[in-house]
Amino acid sequence: MRGRLDRPVDRRDMLGRFIEAKHPNGDPLSTEEVLEQAMTVVSAGSDSTAIALCGILSFILKTPGICTKVVDEIQSFAFQGQISDPISYNESLKLPYFCACVKEGLRLHSPVGYLLPRKVPEQGATLAGRFFPGGVPQLI
Repeated sequence: MRGRLDRPVDRRDMLGRFIEAKHPNGDPLSTEEVLEQAMTVVSAGSDSTAIALCGILSFILKTPGICTKVVDEIQSFAFQGQISDPISYNESLKLPYFCACVKEGLRLHSPVGYLLPRKVPEQGATLAGRFFPGGVPQLI
């Protein structure tokens, strides 16, 4: 953090946004406040991120056919020069099978410890033989 404060870089990331943050009166955050904000966000997200990554990797690695498809997709995109090493987040979004695996892993093993609300479309929806009326928030 000290290096970024001493030598600002033209990069939009979390630390940069904390450094740019202002109090309601317009004063910038102090160095201590920037550090406090950064540490809070990093520590708050570390457990849920680790849980999500472990769940996703576990599902991929336990299913050889899926693992092979993910590896093949990554290698194919790398061979074509469509992704770099290390891969960036934006580049990873170009990998449809990998993205589907990530979403399914998060669905099956959510790091969130509470129910997420869903809004049923106005026309209603039938899921697993059960009808849900339209527009009604549901907890699933």
